[in-house]
Amino acid sequence: MSLLIDLLNQGPIPWLNSAPAGDDRPRLVFAGSALDHWSSALAAGLNAETELAGALGEVFACVASDIAAEPELAARIQHALQLTTGASGWPVLAVCTPEGEIFGALPWRPMHEVTQILLQAAEAWHERPADCRADAARIAAAWQAIHQPGAGRPLRPELLLDAAESAAMEIADTLEGGFGPAPRTAEPALWGFLVQRAAREDAPLALLQQVERSLAALCAGAAHDHLAGGFFAGCIDAAWSEPSCAKRLADQALLADLLLTAGERLGNQLWREVALRALRFACVTLRRGDGNFAHGLHADSPAAPGRWEEGACYRWSATEVADVVGEAGAQLVCRRFALPAEGVGFLAVGEALSTAEQRRLPELVNRLAVARAERPQPRRDESVYPIEQAQIAFALERAALIEPEFALVADALTPQLTSVEPWTGRALAARWRRLNVPQPLALVCAEQGVEGDLDPRAGFAPTAVLAHLRLDLGELTGENRWTEQVDQAIARARDRLRAAPLACAGLLGVLDRRAHTQP
Repeated sequence: MSLLIDLLNQGPIPWLNSAPAGDDRPRLVFAGSALDHWSSALAAGLNAETELAGALGEVFACVASDIAAEPELAARIQHALQLTTGASGWPVLAVCTPEGEIFGALPWRPMHEVTQILLQAAEAWHERPADCRADAARIAAAWQAIHQPGAGRPLRPELLLDAAESAAMEIADTLEGGFGPAPRTAEPALWGFLVQRAAREDAPLALLQQVERSLAALCAGAAHDHLAGGFFAGCIDAAWSEPSCAKRLADQALLADLLLTAGERLGNQLWREVALRALRFACVTLRRGDGNFAHGLHADSPAAPGRWEEGACYRWSATEVADVVGEAGAQLVCRRFALPAEGVGFLAVGEALSTAEQRRLPELVNRLAVARAERPQPRRDESVYPIEQAQIAFALERAALIEPEFALVADALTPQLTSVEPWTGRALAARWRRLNVPQPLALVCAEQGVEGDLDPRAGFAPTAVLAHLRLDLGELTGENRWTEQVDQAIARARDRLRAAPLACAGLLGVLDRRAHTQP
């Protein structure tokens, strides 16, 4: 157990192969993100509990997993977490049988609660292993019921789409924006589907208003870095005022694409500008010397010699702002970005400004950005994941239609996209559309891409990305075979769509897109 932090820093560990052969102890899997403050905090807390660590090390085979590197495990853990506790999010401690079947999961909690629950899980396995295996079988059966196709009745697309739209509105926060409880994250697949629905001529006014409210909260709240551009991983509070400060490459790519689409379909140029700023941030801050992009920036940054804190680099007090822009400028900045008079906070759009104040604001923001760049910065995770390179390439190709500066970055990155998977195909299809030059690898990706439902965060499972790619190629080539394959994929997924439509938001977007391209 004392190796958890080292394991997180070293990268992914194959979860089923990390224990010695024949080890009959249950598995305790720590699943989190190496960039995330809360994952590091939980690992540090477990390390600090020396007595607990020793006890758990005797009962469990303890391993760690980074969710970016092992999406299948991450998806299964999130599924188990939702079934057993109704919770979601990272980090998570999952308790598994020696064969790797999950029978319990625990989200981040105060350490005294974590300690108590893990010891109870150890006791349950020791005294009632049959009950634990029964729980594991129940969780596995629920997973199979959702993720394996059956011989169900044919879909009625419009009814399903209307029902999914209604289900999303039932969990909408009509005051603060967003869908579901805090922590707040923009789920690109779900929000993209709702943008598509809101853009139709007969869209309900309530849906359109909620989509606009949510996008405004994403862009105006603390999840958006108002100084350097780009997006944090989300916000831990419902009001979008306290960010989870990791800045991940995938978020920049997927949210930029979402905002470009929303700006185009709903006619809001501000969203387009925020998207372009996020991509500029990625190009300046996350691009490596070899042309690839780094995984992201860690949430923690130096707060004092030898002490790291989440978001230390990004917090401001009124006094610190005044030191940079003067007292008068600080009053304007604090009103605009809702900074407290006492203590520290993050920048999130607050009070509206007069015309004269709006003219002065850009200069003040630029001075704050320069001052913040001189602070100790968070570490950059240099890991390169092929799927993230394809996601950022796709966003860059879209942005290059608006700003030619992005074409140069896309030109340097595209030759390195060699994996035969759906996001690579989408990036190359976007390049084909921009340059009007066929991209043979895009066709290969569409033919050989493997379907699956394993993206636990954004809802863009490979099945959905592959279907979008095939619709892209149908538009580019005019060949009906691509749309026929999409129809087959939708038919195979009909039971999943009925059982858990919002968990299959990427497929909902495909179904909606296909419903509006039927001959």
